Amino acid sequence: MSDIIIGERLREAREARKMTQEDLARRVGITRASISAFEKSLKSPGIRTAAQIAGELEIPLAYMQNGRPHKEGRTSPLSYRRRARATLAIQNQMSRMEEWLADIHSVFGCYIDFPEVNLPKVEPTEHESLSDDDIEKAAVGLRAAWGMGIGPIANLMDFAEANGIVVGRAVLESGIDAVSVWRTGTPHVLLNRNVRSCARARMSLAHELGHIVLHGLVGDEVYDRKEKYDLLERQASSFAGCFLFPAQSFSAEFRSCRFEALLMLKRRWNVSMGAILMRAKGLGLADEDGVAAFYRQLCMKGYSRSREPLDDSVPTERVGMFSEANEMLIANGIPLRRIVDETLLSAADFCSITDIDPAAYAEKNVRILQFRKPGD
Repeated sequence: MSDIIIGERLREAREARKMTQEDLARRVGITRASISAFEKSLKSPGIRTAAQIAGELEIPLAYMQNGRPHKEGRTSPLSYRRRARATLAIQNQMSRMEEWLADIHSVFGCYIDFPEVNLPKVEPTEHESLSDDDIEKAAVGLRAAWGMGIGPIANLMDFAEANGIVVGRAVLESGIDAVSVWRTGTPHVLLNRNVRSCARARMSLAHELGHIVLHGLVGDEVYDRKEKYDLLERQASSFAGCFLFPAQSFSAEFRSCRFEALLMLKRRWNVSMGAILMRAKGLGLADEDGVAAFYRQLCMKGYSRSREPLDDSVPTERVGMFSEANEMLIANGIPLRRIVDETLLSAADFCSITDIDPAAYAEKNVRILQFRKPGD
């Protein structure tokens, strides 16, 4: 008799939930050794035990009974802030969530033509030799390639998706705002769903765009060395500042480090006051004394570096590509349930990653009747 589940898929689901083998075994009421044996395909659980495991992991049983629906492999390491501090469990969870995003994109791609990747050609350069001018030029080049002009960006998510960046959301560990990776010529970005500030989420997306544009050729060995990884992070942050605040237009608008002046700029550019200040400092428009004075004002008004005014009043930019794809499929008689089933994910995980309204999964979205005009 063939195995009821595929051991590797069980491990993937367990890691996605950040459970240890001991955690899962205790919930199911079996030994850790049994879970280990299942994952190594040394033995197979009975159907009842397999169903219990699926229930505890909140996934369809079919997930553990079938291989991955996508074919594209990663061609770069996972990139994310605070990588050095992330435990193995956190790294595994982010890796699995990004794989689920790839699964969803692959299944939709069987029915939908997504936008081609549109990124400026950057000459292959060792990241260690990138100068500030190189990073500034790369940011200017991306704006030019995407036809963005030099003013504030109305909706960065829309621009990214329209130019072939695959974006999703997932509940990630606190302090890790986003993850990015290349998959066979297509960049993927996963944003932390728990980040409620639009300004912070926008900066995170711009930061990952920096990694995508500047560090596509960087290997695992670089990310595993702290001093080299720290350089990558500084370069991605610098790119984000240059990209969000073009030097020409930003320099013409920045006037002061005072709280009220920065708040006005935040309303216009929809990026954090802290990020505005760092860009001003990089351009020589602000000094250390001005920065220190601003943060004193921020504290006196009851805010902090992680909680600024307007953070709760501006909604985050939503992932739109998958919702648009879903509308196209429904218009052609293909219900959302079919797509979810083909990904092998739960409806909850699918909707969380795609930003599709969970109500859409429960709606009757198959057309039965056709309107006929009088006289036809």
